[in-house]
Amino acid sequence: MLTYNIVEQLINCLIVGGKVMTKIIRFKGIDCANCAAKLEKKLNKIKGVSATLSYTAGKLMLELDDEKLFDEVIKVCKKAEPEFEYTL
Repeated sequence: MLTYNIVEQLINCLIVGGKVMTKIIRFKGIDCANCAAKLEKKLNKIKGVSATLSYTAGKLMLELDDEKLFDEVIKVCKKAEPEFEYTL
């Protein structure tokens, strides 16, 4: 039986067709819906990035066309929310 954490870890490392990489990261430093919506909008403007952010769960789900985009995502998060901290 797969637990939620095991499934989450599998998704964290999933590469589909060698092109799209899915990552789920846990974060803190965003504590309002408005801030979360603004950040999610900024992240989705990055070419090759699809982001879904849940500030209540403290999770950010990313679909990246290239793993190198992850660094850009983190830069945007920290610029928008200086208190942003994450773990994989």
